[in-house]
Amino acid sequence: MVKSSAPLRQAWCRGVREMKLDLMMNTHWKEYRWVRMRAKLFFWSADESVHMIIYSQDIHEEKMRENRLMQENQTDPLTGLYNRRYMEQQLDALVKTLSRTKGTLSVLMVDVDCFKNYNDTYGHTMGDTCLAELAGVLRGATKRDCDFVARYGGEEFVAVLPGTDADGAKNVAEKLLQSLKERAMPHESSQAAPYVSVSIGGASGQPRFPHSAQDYIKCADEALYTSKQNGRNRYTGVTLDSIAPRPEASRTEDNRA
Repeated sequence: MVKSSAPLRQAWCRGVREMKLDLMMNTHWKEYRWVRMRAKLFFWSADESVHMIIYSQDIHEEKMRENRLMQENQTDPLTGLYNRRYMEQQLDALVKTLSRTKGTLSVLMVDVDCFKNYNDTYGHTMGDTCLAELAGVLRGATKRDCDFVARYGGEEFVAVLPGTDADGAKNVAEKLLQSLKERAMPHESSQAAPYVSVSIGGASGQPRFPHSAQDYIKCADEALYTSKQNGRNRYTGVTLDSIAPRPEASRTEDNRA
């Protein structure tokens, strides 16, 4: 128990009665565990002093369950990458932040070439293995802490590259294409290459109001379509300046549709 002091009396006068803090602590067994520290204030009328009682509670299992649930809500179970919903939330927040700070942002849309043919030739189990391997290659091509990759759906992936201009996005895309060429995962039924390859579309630029995450996705998806039309296994990049931000009214109409 901690006896009255000036900070305690000030806290009491401000209406503070209880404080809580969750933190990782090193136990006697040299194992880090989550612990909840609680402090309760009470007034001792006998000498008009304020006292504080501190006690701890082991909440390690509770925190582990929370972390597992959070991870399940944010990640794709097959690849371990972020899922589409989490990616769109983070991308939307990034666009808003960078539009204020005048930062740059690039988004890459990645699609596995002739993936239906791959599944037909090697089976869906091998198809899942292929996607999981591709996820690892994508991680290797985007090594900065601020970059992140998500599975967009099926055989489509999205790489979000904050602080990256058009040249930087092209470098990342070319690194990914080269890595897959060197890995040379067989794909005998592909019309693009004898190995598993991808087509990539990129959108780069400085976000400005009222740009949204969907503006970047739409722009990158159109560039991806161009890569496919031009023979696949290649990168096409465009700048966000090539499309105008959609007015707020138009977005409202889109949301109602």
